[in-house]
Amino acid sequence: MRLPAASTKLPLAWLMLFLLPLFGWLAWHQQQLTIDSTNQALKARGTQEAALSERIAESFGGESALVLAYFGKVAGALSKQQAAALDDLREDLRDHPSVRSVAPILEPQLGCAVLTAQLADPQTAPALIAFAREHCPADLEFLSSGIPAIEHAIATGVALDRMRMVPAITGALLVLLLLLYRSFSSALAILLPSCLAIAGTGGLLHLLGRQLDPVLVLLDPVLLTVGVATSVHFLGGFRRHRQFGCSPSVAAIRTSHEMRWPLILTTGTTMLGFGSLAINSMPAVADFGLFAVFGTGLVHALALLVLPRWFAAFPGPLPPPLATATHRAERATEWLLRHRLAILAATALLTIAAITGWTRLHVNNDPIAVLARNDPARISHDELCRRLGGAELFSLLIDRGSPAQAPERLLPFAGRILSTAPAAGPGGPLRRATDGTLMLPIRLQPSGSGARQEFFHSIEQTAQTLGWSGVHAAGLQVQIAADSNRLVRGQLQGLVLTVLGLGIGLLFGLHSWRLCLMGLVPTILPCLFLYGGLGLLDQPLTVANTMIGSCMLGLIVDNTIHLLHRFRHAQGTSRDRLHSALAAVGGPMMLSSAVLGIGFATGLCGSMTTTIQFGGLSATTIALASLCTGVVLPALLLALRHSTSSSPSLTTQRAPAAPTAQSSRAAQS
Repeated sequence: MRLPAASTKLPLAWLMLFLLPLFGWLAWHQQQLTIDSTNQALKARGTQEAALSERIAESFGGESALVLAYFGKVAGALSKQQAAALDDLREDLRDHPSVRSVAPILEPQLGCAVLTAQLADPQTAPALIAFAREHCPADLEFLSSGIPAIEHAIATGVALDRMRMVPAITGALLVLLLLLYRSFSSALAILLPSCLAIAGTGGLLHLLGRQLDPVLVLLDPVLLTVGVATSVHFLGGFRRHRQFGCSPSVAAIRTSHEMRWPLILTTGTTMLGFGSLAINSMPAVADFGLFAVFGTGLVHALALLVLPRWFAAFPGPLPPPLATATHRAERATEWLLRHRLAILAATALLTIAAITGWTRLHVNNDPIAVLARNDPARISHDELCRRLGGAELFSLLIDRGSPAQAPERLLPFAGRILSTAPAAGPGGPLRRATDGTLMLPIRLQPSGSGARQEFFHSIEQTAQTLGWSGVHAAGLQVQIAADSNRLVRGQLQGLVLTVLGLGIGLLFGLHSWRLCLMGLVPTILPCLFLYGGLGLLDQPLTVANTMIGSCMLGLIVDNTIHLLHRFRHAQGTSRDRLHSALAAVGGPMMLSSAVLGIGFATGLCGSMTTTIQFGGLSATTIALASLCTGVVLPALLLALRHSTSSSPSLTTQRAPAAPTAQSSRAAQS
């Protein structure tokens, strides 16, 4: 059989001479990436809520308002001296170059003074907060909040996670690989395709004018772990052929030929999982999906291009004898054969419990929750909400000519809204735009996006019932609440499309309906268990955890493909075929799962809740997937009673004849 000469046509030195300058240039561009300081990518575009937010920006200067609160350190109304000092401070704030206007919400007679400061530029929020704190009277306590302050804190967290995440994951994986393989050249080879792909994808982001946001900052860690898992499987095949007595060059060529079809399938399924995110209406999620597709294809292409040449030149130490893997596979097969019925019964019970949890899932997508609880901006916001009942604002917009603009109608209607939860009170004075539109800012209590969306919908429904047109609940908080449901719907659609695509890919690659259906079981179950567990624990769906399903479906199916590919090409009874498959890919399956799990778990050291949630829940999903692929799937395969396979057998247990010099030259030609 003629094998592809992947490792000899272009020497490693010439290949690296071409790749390193190219990806070095892209890495330079990657370092020029900036942060989306206003988090525009987290807001859906082209929706009715987005159009209303644009109206607020055009007519009233946007929602770039800071809430500045001053509290007395003793109970009771503020003194005359304190009130006078705050009047002077209000004038100083009005004269500040970054402030458009200053309006009171609560007066000093109530024991505190609360102001809203409209900013000309949201990026000046930190400077204005510092100014307001510096000029705060010594006998008053200062707290601040507002969308510009929160968005600046999120941007700071994105920059911090960007600097921290990839070096932490790379260091953890490097140590793990050195412990496993005891070869620096092998560990470096496993990391190299991922590092090049990260540079290439980041450089493309900058060249296309993209900015980093709380979702895109997760792209580099994902690509790093995806590439390392792929390289681990390649190295496992290479070491297996070395155990058979092949020379490094022949082992590299044989592994390239042997891994070609499984890698095509795993690349396609992983890209499909990420690609399903591209249909989401939230730009940050859609961009993550598109660039993850590109990065996944790039990292797999680089693995097939670099690894055969690298391992042919730097093979590393000889692996332990083949008998060790064969003995472990035999023991595992016997254990699975004895306990297969108990495994399947336990899986069925857990599935029923997970389905019950799915019925309890709810959505709560809150930008403030992106920040860690110990973040100074969140601490200030939470304390301000505790004292005032709420600090987030939305706007009641009333179009010119609407019957609701009549004072005798507007005042009772506004009073009814302000007395209904989750409204917390007025958020500023009534304002009129040059086109006649009225805007009444209203503060919101801390609450979930689901409750808020019902509240906003009830406002418009009440106005319609009264026969009033042109009444809208508008603003960023309204947009976030609506985007939350769109996010979940988009993810559910993406999950369905991904499962259908995986089924088609498995059927096309394995040529067996039964193996295809069995392969979907360990792929679907981890996501079912994850979201079922969230429902049972009463945890909400957020931006971070709704992305996990589509991302993980494309990743966790890789081990399933490698196992079923080996099983299909083996011969004998179901037990014999499973034993052969586990002996060939059992070790790389365990190692790739460990690498993926440790890589994603490093996200727990992130500074933002999105990073921590995505990392921790992804690691949990991978752990569940390794159990499903290593335990549940073999138990299903052992139920097959057909004794042989018509597919050509892949050499796994019987060592080939030692290659002669003539056969080595023929294989490399």
